[in-house]
Amino acid sequence: MNKEYKGYIQTLLGGVIWGTIGLFVMLLEQRGSNAVFSSFLRTFFAFFIMAGVTIFLYWAKSLRVDRK
Repeated sequence: MNKEYKGYIQTLLGGVIWGTIGLFVMLLEQRGSNAVFSSFLRTFFAFFIMAGVTIFLYWAKSLRVDRK
């Protein structure tokens, strides 16, 4: 796949995921959640998803720390 198209696809997927945040917040609010808890859950799950993808794709490189 061309790198240019890969960037477009990643941008599109990011926008789609960003747009679904409202659905999850609305569902959480219907269940009695407040804004602080909803923000915490979004950040919590985003951290684990991003950490999982990073470790899966760049296992050894993501764990190295440059001494400089």
